[in-house]
Amino acid sequence: MFWTAHENLSLDALAIAWGIKAAQLSELNPELDREAPVGEGTKLLVYRHDPEHPPQSIGSPNRGKLRNGMPLPEGPGWRLRTHRPRTYGTVNTIRALVDAFEDFGERYPDGPKIRVGELARRTGGRVPRTARTAPAATSTSVTSSTASTTASTAGST
Repeated sequence: MFWTAHENLSLDALAIAWGIKAAQLSELNPELDREAPVGEGTKLLVYRHDPEHPPQSIGSPNRGKLRNGMPLPEGPGWRLRTHRPRTYGTVNTIRALVDAFEDFGERYPDGPKIRVGELARRTGGRVPRTARTAPAATSTSVTSSTASTTASTAGST
């Protein structure tokens, strides 16, 4: 999965924003100089699907963990936070969300963009209480409880 940098940032800062280690981001993008800033407009590989180790949900949505989480991509009808270490899920969860977001955008082309909040960290775990109890946004938003419901109904492969 590719992502385009929207501003000049260090590889370390981008890794923190995606919730992965700088070494992983560097390994995915060996052409980048780890010491030089990543320029605005640079296309970065932030996730590579490994069929031998696919994303997997283990346990219940509120007490489980996630292995090899897949990040939610950016899209025209939804917005992700700039800092996105908790935008991961299983393949089924991410596909279900993207399909729902795209369907919403087609049905309501003049509607608000969906704001995506917390899904899960790349390795799962509890979402901090402040993320679960944040005040409602003025536009449509997705939080961990929505993602947990989607994860439960979408399957776990």
